[in-house]
Amino acid sequence: VKDHAGVTLVHPPDPEAMRIFELCGTAVGVEDSGAMDTLPVITCTMGAYYGLLQTLHHWLVDKGVDYGAASIYVGALMQSIALDGKNAGAQGFEALITEQTPGGYNEMGLRELREAGVWDEVRATLDSIHARWTGRAQGSELRPETTRRGGINAATEQATSDKVALAPALPADSLLTDSGFDLLL
Repeated sequence: VKDHAGVTLVHPPDPEAMRIFELCGTAVGVEDSGAMDTLPVITCTMGAYYGLLQTLHHWLVDKGVDYGAASIYVGALMQSIALDGKNAGAQGFEALITEQTPGGYNEMGLRELREAGVWDEVRATLDSIHARWTGRAQGSELRPETTRRGGINAATEQATSDKVALAPALPADSLLTDSGFDLLL
């Protein structure tokens, strides 16, 4: 928000509220109250994104690249790539994927990750987080099985979930900002 790059969900999409939150970054108007239990789940990928950054950074350092240079490069590159995603707007991201050169390096990376089941794992994790977000689960016990994972050990997961308080579902008439605050309208 301090950089005017935050995103706020506004339900219902009141024009005055939209205008105010556009000053802070991007305001996304949401007509469907049910979407207010689904859209915020994507914010829970922040840790996974940082894990990707760290993996890229460590890989470069392991290959002999200076620690600081690798960190600056990864951060700046990923910001540039993220800007392409933001600029896609309401069109979705299919064009960004199909523009990868067939047989090229970017297409190779995308194909190998798809074949390894990475995107299926991401979807299963989102389903699991959604179940917890909406109060249907306390942890990962409802995570769908995927071809790469035979499910989660229920005893281990229960022990983990006992340590974490169940996050309450947000009321449908709230705003969720990327700073973690929800505002009631």
